[in-house]
Amino acid sequence: MFHKHVGKEEIVEYVARTYREGGGVPSIRQILKQFSVCRARLYKLFPDGLKQICREAGVPYPEERDKVVKMMKGSKPAMERSRQGENFDFWFKKTELEAKVKELLYAFQLKTEGVKSEPYWRSRREQFNELAEWLLKGLKEAGTQRELELLKKDFEKLKMHYVRVIGDLTLSDRLKEQREALAKLVREYSEIEGALKPLREKFGVPIEKVAPAISELISIHESCGASTEDVIALCQFVKVMANMGWDPNTLHHYILGHHQTLLNVNALKVEKARLEKEVQRLSSERRRLLANISDLKQERDHIAEEVQEIKDLRSKLSQLLSKEMEIIGRAEMNNLVAGIMYKEGVDGLANAIVNDRRFILMLQLSRENELLAKLIDIIVQIIDDNTKQQKEWATKLSFICELFQRQFQKSYNLASPT
Repeated sequence: MFHKHVGKEEIVEYVARTYREGGGVPSIRQILKQFSVCRARLYKLFPDGLKQICREAGVPYPEERDKVVKMMKGSKPAMERSRQGENFDFWFKKTELEAKVKELLYAFQLKTEGVKSEPYWRSRREQFNELAEWLLKGLKEAGTQRELELLKKDFEKLKMHYVRVIGDLTLSDRLKEQREALAKLVREYSEIEGALKPLREKFGVPIEKVAPAISELISIHESCGASTEDVIALCQFVKVMANMGWDPNTLHHYILGHHQTLLNVNALKVEKARLEKEVQRLSSERRRLLANISDLKQERDHIAEEVQEIKDLRSKLSQLLSKEMEIIGRAEMNNLVAGIMYKEGVDGLANAIVNDRRFILMLQLSRENELLAKLIDIIVQIIDDNTKQQKEWATKLSFICELFQRQFQKSYNLASPT
């Protein structure tokens, strides 16, 4: 790390002390190493270099060193050698950044010149001036690459502040954009030249001389109604005939005389191609319609078969329905007979009870005696006896009905198909 605060007195004292102790004057390289200072800083303090240091230290300057220096680096001054040597890039960047700061300050003052009397812009001008002066002061004191990089970042911040306040780019930025646009145009021009080069080589003439010929071909294409293929064929025909030695006038009359015929032939060819396509389309449509007709015939036959099956099924259902109605009628007759038989059984039971001697005797006794307990038992016994008899009779009737129903069912099963 270089020492920025090394003074002239310290360097002069070091040279004088070294001369007294060792009897020799230290070189510039030894001085730089001793104080860790950059060459630019040293020559800023002593523009004449080692001669000035020896002069201020009161020691003799070694003349033999001038010969060596002149032989190695020429007769240029030490300050210039330092700037053109290893520190030239540093000085260039430093002065370049200083110029940019001054340009930015001038641009800000120029942009705000008309409104500098307003309080807002007056304060902005003062702020920008202070920031720019601070940067310029830092650039003057900067002696290392690190310090220069930090100042460069500060300059970028100042430029962004300029853009925010003014709302426009700086002159350098506009020039940069214009240079980039110009470079883009140069690239596009180079690309166009590269694309035109094969055309020049193909036609053997500059491209601007090819344009009239192309224009004539376009006029033939538009005025005569010829297609691009016709124009190409015409050009090939003219080329072949010219190679065979035909006179241009003969070619002219030949082309004019047969041009319409050729156009008619082309039109007929086009119409023929159109008709062939139409025939192909109609053939495809015919095949499609025939296929649809075949499908419809198959569908018709299928429907006829289904109709016949439905008719047969309806006939069978009619027969089954007739037999079912017959069975239902017989069943209703059986139920009617059974009902009559049950009614007759109940009537017979009632008549049997009424005509029973015990019942008649019970009625007579009940008129004479109020104690009916024994008589009631007798009535119950009479009813039980007659009820049992009627149940037996009803069971026999039910058995007869069941026999009738089974006989009818057997007859129905024999009549129905398997």
